[in-house]
Amino acid sequence: MSDGKVLCETPRVVLYDKFLSDGEIARLLELSKDLWKPTTVVENTTGDSVVDGWRTGDLVYLNTIKDQLLDKIREQTGAMLKVRPVQCEGLQLVRYGVGNQYKVHHDWFDPNLPGPAKSLLQGGQRIRSAVVCLQAAEEGGETEFPNLMIKVKLEPGQAVVFENLDHEYKTTTLTDHAGLPVIKGEKIIMPIWIRERAADGSEEAPALTVKQIAQQKIAEAKAKAKQAADEAERAMEVEAEHRVAQCAVEISKICEKYNCRLWAQPHTELNPQNGMLRMYATVEVNSMPEK
Repeated sequence: MSDGKVLCETPRVVLYDKFLSDGEIARLLELSKDLWKPTTVVENTTGDSVVDGWRTGDLVYLNTIKDQLLDKIREQTGAMLKVRPVQCEGLQLVRYGVGNQYKVHHDWFDPNLPGPAKSLLQGGQRIRSAVVCLQAAEEGGETEFPNLMIKVKLEPGQAVVFENLDHEYKTTTLTDHAGLPVIKGEKIIMPIWIRERAADGSEEAPALTVKQIAQQKIAEAKAKAKQAADEAERAMEVEAEHRVAQCAVEISKICEKYNCRLWAQPHTELNPQNGMLRMYATVEVNSMPEK
């Protein structure tokens, strides 16, 4: 397998040649014969797999089939993406005929939706994805990343791999993608999804590390500091000089509330509408909250 061609650095999107050989493709198609059924998506409320017009075509679940090739693909994927093979979800094939497509979507599970949130309990988030091509459509059927302005027409054996999380380990919409409608011919792909932990749910979520806890604390502190600065900015917008003292009291209360120190540069200007002096300030956070 090649080292891959980087299509985008951040978030990382890489195109690989020869992910599968012709013989491996033939074997996968043989395993899937007569097992096709309509494609499904994860329902947002229940988490069940349901047929939906957003994703049209047919699929085959390979997780119930025992074959050495499937184990090899998991091993190969793990080595390429530097993850353990057990982090690969159950393999499946998807077939798109003329007019079939998968509209723009993300692969990660939204924790704010009851259905996808259930999927997070088994294996955690989908951190990376791969789309492997077994058969290319004669026309159409490209894989498109609209937010990155990337469109890939995969050839048999090729794979495009991309990240579902950003550098802060948060879900990103930058790699939202679509399987464009097939115009002529038939496309068959094998999607591979990589979880945080063993995809079969056999591993419990690990306790947070000291570093992760520190990162959470920093993020919370930044959010509080920003809120403090915003409130201070609003409090400093007074209409006349006699309110300056009251404004200072408000600033003091805000500093105490968020346990941080603020620096404010006052300014005055004449309000042309009423002829009164208007005082305002540029406010910055001078230090991070200590608690």
